[in-house]
Amino acid sequence: GNFPFSLRNFTKIENDELHFGGKPPGFTGPLPEMPVHSRVVDWSNNQFTGPIPLQWGELHDIVSIDISSNNITVAPLQWGAVSDDKTVPRIAEVSSLLPDGLFLQAPTWDKFTALNVANNRIGWHQNYFLSTIARYPTLRSVDASNTGMFGMAGDLYD
Repeated sequence: GNFPFSLRNFTKIENDELHFGGKPPGFTGPLPEMPVHSRVVDWSNNQFTGPIPLQWGELHDIVSIDISSNNITVAPLQWGAVSDDKTVPRIAEVSSLLPDGLFLQAPTWDKFTALNVANNRIGWHQNYFLSTIARYPTLRSVDASNTGMFGMAGDLYD
């Protein structure tokens, strides 16, 4: 069922690694907000939808995010280019709040080393994906397999 609440205000959680990886049917609904001291977040093998909450940008110590094998059908990282190029997917929720041609500033995650978004029906353009992860030079492990990526990889853009 739906994950019942936000974890954002949980300041007494002593473990900074939150593993809620499930087995179907697992949790549903949007990904919840997280305590700001979270380092490892694992919401794999559930049925979450939507992007990573903007609040996760406040997770300054984040090292690893695993949201693989969910029902995510939009680009999970909401920040990045908002392009006029029709071959690059626009992020409806966020782009409608910004003037055309602007982008949402990416968070400073200088410890971020692993991202797993595999097995979600995202359907995103390779250039959008590559330009988004290029903002994190500390990334060492990225799995975006089986996400419906399309297009030819070209020059990265900012």
